Amino acid sequence: MKVEIIHKETLKPSSSTPYNLKNFKLCLIDQLAPTMYIPLILFYPHVNNGVDEVEKKTQLLKTTLSETLTLFYPLAGRIKTHDSIVCNNEGVEFFKAQANFPLSKILEKPNTYFLRKFLPAEPESIQARTDRRRVDAECIPQELDINGGFWIRTRFGSGIQCCRTSSTSDDIQPLEKIPGKCRTSRFVFYPKRIASLKENSSSEAVKNPSRIEAVSSIIWKSVAKASRSNKGFMKTSVFAQTVNIRARTSPPLSENLAGNFFGISPEKLDENENGDDLKVLVAKLRKALEEVKEFFGKKGLDVEGVKQAMLKGG
Repeated sequence: MKVEIIHKETLKPSSSTPYNLKNFKLCLIDQLAPTMYIPLILFYPHVNNGVDEVEKKTQLLKTTLSETLTLFYPLAGRIKTHDSIVCNNEGVEFFKAQANFPLSKILEKPNTYFLRKFLPAEPESIQARTDRRRVDAECIPQELDINGGFWIRTRFGSGIQCCRTSSTSDDIQPLEKIPGKCRTSRFVFYPKRIASLKENSSSEAVKNPSRIEAVSSIIWKSVAKASRSNKGFMKTSVFAQTVNIRARTSPPLSENLAGNFFGISPEKLDENENGDDLKVLVAKLRKALEEVKEFFGKKGLDVEGVKQAMLKGG
């Protein structure tokens, strides 16, 4: 398997960012969010395999990206400090690469080692892949402490809304950078297995668990069991879920509002509780989620409260 870059250029926004929007300050919530690079590879179906069609699709990707950067101008800037972005229209790197095999083969049996060959060199890069006949894939790395997954949702969602005059970031107390480590793992669950987990974890408390609740319960159970094996006894464990709070605040925030607008719904399993029962774990996860929804539904996004808590804590 060989992937060769055959073209590289920097794509800038189709229109320059106004001077008054050059400095974008990250709000406290964005600064608290862990920094993670999560590449996204999109595979496109095709009909015409001709060379002209390849060039046409490539140009369409470039034009769309340039126009999108105008709407979401911080993505075309550079991080100045831990709390601000200079929106200087430097743009993003666009790579065109050629593979010596049909890219559809990747989908038959995904392999992390081979997928890494699709990644551009820089975090702020877009890469179009072709095999010898067609444009097939697009890779979009994104830094989640800046946009909170907003790029994925908005670019490929049904509607785009850009609020350039929002002052949310400026209203929240800046925070010094907090060092830390984060480990990411990938688990694959097949549909039949998820359906079985849902059935085994349903109870009177939660009659129809969601797929996320079912999968989360088995992960929680496994981690708690591994900890018990290592320590020789059961320890108290906490499972924390992130919750999109945009639609759950009062009043609701726009679903297309950029930033890390999420809440944390933690739930504790004490050492004397049955951590092997998926029904118990799912019920705890559902209870924690409902509490978060109720909290933000009544109080909304308490920006001032977050700021004062951080100041008090130093």
